[in-house]
Amino acid sequence: MTKRTETSISRFVSMFFAAAIIIAGAAVLTAHTTQDPVLKKMVQKSKARYMDTSLTQPQRTYVLKDDQGKSHSLNEFDNGLVLLNFWGTFCQPCIDEFPSLVNLAARFTGKGLKIVAVSYDQSWKQVAKFLSSHVNGSLPDNFVILMDPAHTQHDLKTSFGTEKIPETFVLVNGVIRARFLGAVDWGNQDVTTLLDYLVKRYGGV
Repeated sequence: MTKRTETSISRFVSMFFAAAIIIAGAAVLTAHTTQDPVLKKMVQKSKARYMDTSLTQPQRTYVLKDDQGKSHSLNEFDNGLVLLNFWGTFCQPCIDEFPSLVNLAARFTGKGLKIVAVSYDQSWKQVAKFLSSHVNGSLPDNFVILMDPAHTQHDLKTSFGTEKIPETFVLVNGVIRARFLGAVDWGNQDVTTLLDYLVKRYGGV
């Protein structure tokens, strides 16, 4: 091997590693810029916990059922803004919260927000009975109720660290950005301001 060839190879190797370092640095910078200080302040003002955590694969693929027995997973809701709400008709705080959650869905219909309410009731009959007495008409199109068949698998809420319901997670493109503990007044101005910001900032669905 000639000295000229060795020099060329050495330069190529140096350029390769330099490029790799630049790409790695850009990746770190991109990851860092996913932090949104404005969002963080809004989340805290709405009395939620700020988060920046991607859904795990088990959370994404966990099997939930609709009232027709069809299987669904959170993979279906990877794009856009989603409120993932854990609830049950046996839970008084959930009952208290439900009307404002429905009103919120109606307010944001067609604006890029979807509500996925995961029920921990024993049967769809219980859910249907509850809806017939607590919902005036049908649910908005952007409000989806699914059931967690926890008797056949580990329950989804536990994988999110939820110990008591209701609890709601704000998902943006498959990333958890906020966590509301307990019942929420979804008509509260700080909460709706936060959701308005997220719809405009991240483009909705």
